[in-house]
Amino acid sequence: MLERSEFKSPLKRNLSPKDVAGAAVFLVSDLSMAITGSTLYVDNGYHAED
Repeated sequence: MLERSEFKSPLKRNLSPKDVAGAAVFLVSDLSMAITGSTLYVDNGYHAED
């Protein structure tokens, strides 16, 4: 099943906990202080296909 989901993924790989953690670390860092009212999708590129 994992191989199938990887094949269908736009990035051709599965997400890891590290991917989600990286987004969370960015959001709590000073680098994201100007970001407001936005949604950060950590979905392996699926949202970009819509």
